[in-house]
Amino acid sequence: MAELAGAVDELAPTARKTGVFGEPVQEGEDASAFERLLARTGRDPRREQPHGGRFSRYG
Repeated sequence: MAELAGAVDELAPTARKTGVFGEPVQEGEDASAFERLLARTGRDPRREQPHGGRFSRYG
């Protein structure tokens, strides 16, 4: 996870300028390391996926 965090930090300014990353969002107090990293990219780790399960592609 630390390697990914470093890459996110390095890429963040350009990724935000090009719309790949959004502005960081607040993570929950009990957020996992992955959820904290996801929040730094502007994705809300607490958001439910539209078709059911968290990672369900087809519902």
